[in-house]
Amino acid sequence: MASVGRQDAGGEDRLSGLPDKTLGHILSFLPTMEAGRAAMLSSRWRDIFASVHTISYVELYDPKTMDTDTWSTFYFDSEERRSTNGNFLDKVNGALLCRRRCAGPETTPLRVFRVFFQDYHNWDKPMVDRWVAYALQQAGDEELHLDLRLHSGVACKCGRSAEDDSYEEYCRRRRRRGGRQSSNRLPSRLFSCAALRSLRVAYCSLVPPEHISLPAVETLHLTGVRNPGATIQRLISACPRLVDLTLEGCPEARRVSVLDKRLRRLSLRCCQNLESVAVDASGLVAFDYRGTVPPESLLTLRGTPRVSSCTVEFCDRIKLFGEDELVRVRKLLDKFADAARYLHLGSRRLGCGMKTESSFSGFPTFSALRRLELTGCPESRSTAIALARILEQTPNLEALTLFMKPVDNNDSSSKDDVVDNNDSSSKDDVEGDVVMTTTTDAMADFPAQCLRHRLREFNLVHYGGDETQRKVAEMVLGKALLLQKLCVVFPKAPLALQTSLMNEIKGWVVNKSAKMLFL
Repeated sequence: MASVGRQDAGGEDRLSGLPDKTLGHILSFLPTMEAGRAAMLSSRWRDIFASVHTISYVELYDPKTMDTDTWSTFYFDSEERRSTNGNFLDKVNGALLCRRRCAGPETTPLRVFRVFFQDYHNWDKPMVDRWVAYALQQAGDEELHLDLRLHSGVACKCGRSAEDDSYEEYCRRRRRRGGRQSSNRLPSRLFSCAALRSLRVAYCSLVPPEHISLPAVETLHLTGVRNPGATIQRLISACPRLVDLTLEGCPEARRVSVLDKRLRRLSLRCCQNLESVAVDASGLVAFDYRGTVPPESLLTLRGTPRVSSCTVEFCDRIKLFGEDELVRVRKLLDKFADAARYLHLGSRRLGCGMKTESSFSGFPTFSALRRLELTGCPESRSTAIALARILEQTPNLEALTLFMKPVDNNDSSSKDDVVDNNDSSSKDDVEGDVVMTTTTDAMADFPAQCLRHRLREFNLVHYGGDETQRKVAEMVLGKALLLQKLCVVFPKAPLALQTSLMNEIKGWVVNKSAKMLFL
């Protein structure tokens, strides 16, 4: 920003000569703090902030600021009880006051108001209400995008990182010492805003009035909303132009209907109590699901589905994939097999239960698929067999990405593929060379038409070089005759080990002219 107002060689400051609305539009793509500093450049820039149409402040999770003792001091020891979010509140208030101070007859309407709290408290409610009221007041007739998230944690316990767990423990300690988190109730006026184009809320309370009218809303993202499912359905039904719907961590949502709308993107994440979702899929192009293996009746697609992008991730890390679960997985994927060009399939237990070729029979054929991404822990023979069978069903695959999650040694289910109570083989029969021979045979014998005749790009992420990973990489690279690009991302490891793995991988590549990148 220091060079924004700098004159060129001819002595003319061409940037400052632009109209205020143009300069404000440019500054709107910067963080709000940076856009506000433009006022210090010169007197010409003093009032430009009134033309900035985006106010965005994000307070991300920082373990250094998560201090229960500091919060306790604010709550118990200070004469005036106040929120620990004081600095964050001051920043947002400062931006809104600056915009009001610089306002003139040609003030640009507010288009985007985005606020992410690290840890919202009920003391912050009056201030948040004022912000939302200001955003609604300053919105023009064309569009307003409201993004209000009151909590930076994850909405579902499945797949949480250690950092997420430490944050949740911090919140529990706060509540035990007298604190209380509160879901902010959105103002009633919001539910009749004709200019509202997108609404993204997290951990807010939806208490809409009897009459809801959101004629312009195209994007609706609800995270951690614990209102009754009927309230969520009423909100969806009040958006006739809805094209993008996301429900994440909404435990009260049970039945959802999105009919008579041109929905293009649908995302269902960790809504474990969902029983049925009926969608007019005539215009649907992207589907995203994360959660446990769903019942067969979960998703009903009306019309002719032409979903080109599909993401399915299973976050249940403990329960084994039995035949019943595999059948439900296949039936879910079968809904998108005809038109999908991109598929991301993820599970920490990917391939669990697939001891034999017959256990994977009936997997749908993705004849149109061009890009495939698989995420899992390839520590067992089942994962290798699963990969082989999936590649058989993707004859036109051009790009393959494998995200290899590290094996969790504390996860008791990580050993279930090798030693299973339902497996008649003894422990000695499935250890060592026997397991690797089974894996090698399974991967060496399948046709691999897509590898020989189609595959152009192969990506390996978090490649640590264990035995199963090496067999998978060797199989793919040894049969990819037309490979043009190879990218391998190693985890943190000694340089000598990474160099050894890199040289080994290079030796497996058949097409030596392929571009190879190692990170």
